[in-house]
Amino acid sequence: MKKARAKLTFTGILYSVGVNRCLDVPPKITAALGGGKYIPVHATVDSYVFSSRLVPRGNGQHRLFVHSRIWKAMGIDNGDEITVTLTEDTTPVQIVLPDDIADAFGRDAEARVAFEAMTVAGQQQFVRWINECRTTSTRERRIQTGMDRLLDNARKKKQRR
Repeated sequence: MKKARAKLTFTGILYSVGVNRCLDVPPKITAALGGGKYIPVHATVDSYVFSSRLVPRGNGQHRLFVHSRIWKAMGIDNGDEITVTLTEDTTPVQIVLPDDIADAFGRDAEARVAFEAMTVAGQQQFVRWINECRTTSTRERRIQTGMDRLLDNARKKKQRR
């Protein structure tokens, strides 16, 4: 039987970080979600439901960024109080590798290990960087450059230990 995820509700004041809007998450909510650096959550604000990550803000505290399409549609902005309900997002994140990148990792296990050691966001950026190529020749160069960079970074990491 699957355990139901707890719904954690809190109220906070919306504020700006650059052009973005966010609110601080109470420490007890962060702790109830298991703590950590970037905590994946499903959030409900008014009738808007979205997936996000609680982002560290220092001293073990986190903030939740609220997308502009939500706060604008609600007619709220800096200084307004909002109520948020969070549940832990336990959906595993899977990075789908295009065949040519998967083939390159199949030829170089060390680069594959270095890729798998990256954060999900880093892996997504790596794949996006290659996928945005317009020509086959550029794509092939980027795959090779990417593999080389992964290996270089892995070796530098080993040397620092």
